[in-house]
Amino acid sequence: KLETDRSSSELTQINLPQFFNEIIRVFEDKIDRNKIEIITNIDKNLPVSVKVNPHKLRYIVVNLLTNSLRLTERGKITLSAFSSEKNQLKIRISDTGTGLPNDKLKAIFTPYSLTDQYVNSIGGTTGLGLTLVKRYIDFLNGELEISSTIGKGTTFNLNIPVEEISAIEEQISTLPKPD
Repeated sequence: KLETDRSSSELTQINLPQFFNEIIRVFEDKIDRNKIEIITNIDKNLPVSVKVNPHKLRYIVVNLLTNSLRLTERGKITLSAFSSEKNQLKIRISDTGTGLPNDKLKAIFTPYSLTDQYVNSIGGTTGLGLTLVKRYIDFLNGELEISSTIGKGTTFNLNIPVEEISAIEEQISTLPKPD
């Protein structure tokens, strides 16, 4: 299905702060706030609107956050979004969870590779989520770097190309369309 979906890779304009806030709201309803704190850092200089495939980006972010939750019994999970260069969206998801051993880190995109590492059971797990995440990142021409230290946590650094929308383009897009 992923291969046939290549033709429907249309880019859609999204509001980035709203996009991230909607995702975080879903997670805040599922966690025990006495044990886990979710922190968001959305850079004020990040463009408000970009064009991207929102379905694939949402899947990637939700899945990486879910994995952080599953690896964190107590502590913090931080979602940061920023842009260091034009048309690049950088997302960092870091946790203070159990961390991953090197052998698990090397095989992280192999189906079922992390299921024995999870300390929380947030949602059902098929063991295929990170495999699809890797495919979606490749599909979007993005990059993902993962670092982890046992007992300290895991960090996912995601870089996705986007099409920035200027403030004037944003205003024009809200005007009524001619008949």
